[in-house]
Amino acid sequence: FNLRDPANTARPHPLFGNRALRRAIAIGVDRQQVVQTAYDTMAVLAVGPVARRMAGADTTLVGPQHDSVRAAAMLDSLGWRDTNGDGIRDRNGQPLAFGLIVPSSSAFRVRMAIVLQEQLRGLGVTMNVEQVDFALWAQRPQRGQFDGVFGFFQMDPSPNSIRQTFTSAGAGGGLNYGAYRSPTFDALIDSGLTTMDPARQRGYFRRAYQTILDDTPALFLYEGAGIGGAHSR
Repeated sequence: FNLRDPANTARPHPLFGNRALRRAIAIGVDRQQVVQTAYDTMAVLAVGPVARRMAGADTTLVGPQHDSVRAAAMLDSLGWRDTNGDGIRDRNGQPLAFGLIVPSSSAFRVRMAIVLQEQLRGLGVTMNVEQVDFALWAQRPQRGQFDGVFGFFQMDPSPNSIRQTFTSAGAGGGLNYGAYRSPTFDALIDSGLTTMDPARQRGYFRRAYQTILDDTPALFLYEGAGIGGAHSR
């Protein structure tokens, strides 16, 4: 999610600047169906902003869990209701609609985006899937010109790589395209990276990753399975 307004990055995004709305949309998505549609058993659901094999990852953390009834109730409580009977929620005359840019070169992501689109339509949310060539797809997030982007991260093995993708230091010129900024998350990551006590390090990372799951600056979908092959010769 882009947390800043594409028209003026000094302002919060008119939709995704709202944490409760981000969580409602995330809860309305059946991630298992989305991922299985493209990868079958060759991918697993993500546990958060880092791969489960990385130091500091915690597979017991709980992010937004799929519950379409709860998601609908959350949207109702935020004032997003279908007032004109067209099947799309609106508030103050504004439809609940946003765009998602997807690289046309990735058949897997295009396929998953269509499933996401259908799931959200059932929730009364319009997500316009915009397929663009890879070069444009790579440029627009860097410029903040998007609502949502179907991206991916190939992270270094070091837990320090989270700084690039989701700390405040990675926003504005880094890989934190959505401009997620949380002093709590930053402080916990810093503490986890500087302490020499393994038990305390795990505790700091656990709290940091639970913080970002609760804030929901992104919908963490999946980790691809690593596949190796060797000829019988």
